[in-house]
Amino acid sequence: MIRMLQTLRLYLLQGIIFGELTMKTMRLYLLFSTSLVLVFSNLFNIAAQAPNRAKIVFTSTRNSNAEIYVMNADGSQQIRLTHHPGDDFDPTWSPTGEHIAFVSERGQNGVFDIYLMDANGKNIRPAFDELDYRTAPTWSPDGKRIAYHTYSPIPDWAVYF
Repeated sequence: MIRMLQTLRLYLLQGIIFGELTMKTMRLYLLFSTSLVLVFSNLFNIAAQAPNRAKIVFTSTRNSNAEIYVMNADGSQQIRLTHHPGDDFDPTWSPTGEHIAFVSERGQNGVFDIYLMDANGKNIRPAFDELDYRTAPTWSPDGKRIAYHTYSPIPDWAVYF
């Protein structure tokens, strides 16, 4: 018998972020000394901290579809970066913290692909010339390349650099 995972808890070794994923919602908490503060709920996926550790980029479905937000590391000043009817998710900072790579449903026929934007949400553009089913972007340490995995409607996954 296979049991569905009902709750997933995330603990980072730094002791600052605590996340809880249930079948219905995701909540992110920040731990300050002995106080646990709910920062927000309705996360679409987990957050990524900027290289300088001052900002966190994350995806939330608080306004129906998935959009990308940025906030200070203490949870304050949450700012929405994307405004698109398709889902935007899976954000990750460039090594310098100047750019964000993310996955978006901006392509034709609902195709998800990787896009880039400046850290302030401006200058959104495709990361690649041709549209493909690319997800899970990860920057190379020098920021010159993006690793990702791709899939097609026929289940055939691959990882690229």
